[in-house]
Amino acid sequence: MLNRITLGVSALAMGLALVSCAGTRLDPAQFQSDIASGQYEAALSQLDQESKDDVAQLLDRGLLLSSLEEYDASNEAFDKAEQKIDDLYTRSLTQEALSLLTNDRTRDYRAPRFERVLIPYFRAWNYIEQGDVEGALVEARKINERLEFERTQCPDEEGACGEDAFLRFFSGLVFEWGGEWNDA
Repeated sequence: MLNRITLGVSALAMGLALVSCAGTRLDPAQFQSDIASGQYEAALSQLDQESKDDVAQLLDRGLLLSSLEEYDASNEAFDKAEQKIDDLYTRSLTQEALSLLTNDRTRDYRAPRFERVLIPYFRAWNYIEQGDVEGALVEARKINERLEFERTQCPDEEGACGEDAFLRFFSGLVFEWGGEWNDA
């Protein structure tokens, strides 16, 4: 009986050790080098080799596809990232506890507040590039709604949340471009 318990504990420990050593196939230095040199297809192919479909990868994918002028595919990646952020927001602490036993790579990437606001900004740029005024206006409204929501989340931290002058200015330009002078 003791041998079975020892064997079981050993197998569990070995499994946890293997999980904690599991790495990623993405070479961050090469990925950044590809982006810096304008090799967006190469960077995108590195992302395609990844098995994970996490927020950071989806955001990277959206930006790379936008750089390749594949705006609809880019917006799809941003939509998936936004949905994943919403899903992770409500997830339990089970994964946090698992990461203590293994390593931080078992945790999903949780986007900081500013990335939630930047997603509609990136989508708005995609719509602008396509000449889609209505699509850009929808995203400008989302920018303002998110900034207002973030402002209500930390009212004691003056200027820390929801007050991004650049994004407010950008959304104002989009409203002006769309002829919505009252919102500009």
